[in-house]
Amino acid sequence: MRNVLPEAQRRLAIYEDDTYEAKWVRAKGVGGTKTMALAFVAGPKMKLTDEAWAFEEWCKLHRR
Repeated sequence: MRNVLPEAQRRLAIYEDDTYEAKWVRAKGVGGTKTMALAFVAGPKMKLTDEAWAFEEWCKLHRR
């Protein structure tokens, strides 16, 4: 497992809000290599729906 320094974790977290949680997950890379990765996943505050999601629309509403 490669280390993710606290400063790098803080910088990554800037892009997410409090509806996400950072968790370590098992990931499979190129060639089937397995490793641990830091991922932002839906947290308990996130309201999940069955609505379609479009990145372009999300950018218009939530990011500059």
